[in-house]
Amino acid sequence: MGKQASIVLSVLLLFAGASSAAIVTRSLNPSRHLAAAIQLEKRLGPKPTPRWYWRWAEWRLGGGYAKGHACQANLRPKAAPHQIPAWAWERLHYFLLARSGRRLASRRNRGPHTSTSTTTTTTATTTTTTTTTTPTPSSGGTSGDGVLEYGGHLTNVTNSDLYSMVIGSAWGSDVASVIEKAAGRGLVYFDGTDVSTSFSTGVTYTQALSNGWLLKDSAGNYLVNSTFGSYCADVGSASYQQAWISNVLSYLAGHQGVDGIFIDNTVMDPKADCGAYPVLYPTTSAWETAQLSFVKAVYSALHAKGYYLALNAGSYKSGDTTYSDGTSTIDWWKQLGPYADGLMDENYAEASNDTLRATGTAWYQQWDGWQRLLGVAQNLGDDFIGLEENAATDTAAMTYGKASFLLEWNGGGSVFIYRAGSTDPTNSAWTTDIGTPTAAKVQVGVGWERGFTGGTVLENPSPSVSQTFTVNGTQYTLAPTTARILTNS
Repeated sequence: MGKQASIVLSVLLLFAGASSAAIVTRSLNPSRHLAAAIQLEKRLGPKPTPRWYWRWAEWRLGGGYAKGHACQANLRPKAAPHQIPAWAWERLHYFLLARSGRRLASRRNRGPHTSTSTTTTTTATTTTTTTTTTPTPSSGGTSGDGVLEYGGHLTNVTNSDLYSMVIGSAWGSDVASVIEKAAGRGLVYFDGTDVSTSFSTGVTYTQALSNGWLLKDSAGNYLVNSTFGSYCADVGSASYQQAWISNVLSYLAGHQGVDGIFIDNTVMDPKADCGAYPVLYPTTSAWETAQLSFVKAVYSALHAKGYYLALNAGSYKSGDTTYSDGTSTIDWWKQLGPYADGLMDENYAEASNDTLRATGTAWYQQWDGWQRLLGVAQNLGDDFIGLEENAATDTAAMTYGKASFLLEWNGGGSVFIYRAGSTDPTNSAWTTDIGTPTAAKVQVGVGWERGFTGGTVLENPSPSVSQTFTVNGTQYTLAPTTARILTNS
């Protein structure tokens, strides 16, 4: 008791004393002070951070579920230990320092969101300072669960507050009613590579055409996505990038409840989207350089306002055998990862032919190769966003996808999304909350098992062999490419 009380008292005194010191520090070098506070906060505590910490912090500060009721006894999270460890008090302290700095920066920047750390770029004639930070973690919704619906169909989801990430169309009718009010992080769809003739994906078709931002092939024809009828944009053009950024920031300024954007088709090779190589970018390498410059510019501009950036970053290239096991995607993500907050795998746990991935060497299998993407994204400090699309009634498919995700999840902001067209995808088969992981996954025969604070995940990715697991004295036999998500009784 004495040691704990001493630590708590020290931290509380630090709160009081640090306030004036922090103000002085910020006035001298606010960016450095904020960056230091954020780095200190991130370093403290076990990894992954226990889920109870975020709920306890909300309770202490009167935010989230405890908004307006700070420290109310009956709202204290049951999972929080009776005696809060010293690292949690320290982490809360540095969070408060960073938050006060964000508010000051917000007043200075006059932007709708906040900023915390600084990168400076110097040229021979000018010096430009760009302030960037990873946006504040989402505290609403069920950790690990996300939902995506285009065309205004988020209104079909009975309870969007169930999800920690909500993605919809920027121009959908559900932006104000669902995305801006979402308990979790609300993101809207844009696209840097494609220019639509019917709505703005960042720039309008008229704007892109009049400024020469539409790419052509070697015969002088405009490159068009044959599936959607959109035109391919010159992502490497600095003027296109700035116009795109300006338009998107104007949109976000007018939609205060939106937390950031999701950029589709951030592809490694242009043929996957445009059907051919543009004259300006005649090789994969040339296109990669252009695409990466676009992402860097967008990331810098959005983070200056505290917005979140997610990328659907595909690496498909015809004839590239390293794509089949996820290797080329991993290589592409490692380039993009430092300039994103979230990275999406659009066919997670299933191949493009709608077959659930299993272990094996066929192009539609190689489950273990694609499982690596979660670790790659999370190790880069990004959220992994895994999207699986199947029928709303296919509980076996949704359980298998979510179980695959849970086997690698670090308990942070990554999410699994199950999409069933415009139908509400919510189903306890995949949305049941079993808490956070208590250990790494363990192999059991041809299958895998992992423990969580509120249950156990079992998965058999074998394409042909059944596997029996024993959990708390009960046996579970899983057929090939099936999974079980068990809750503690």
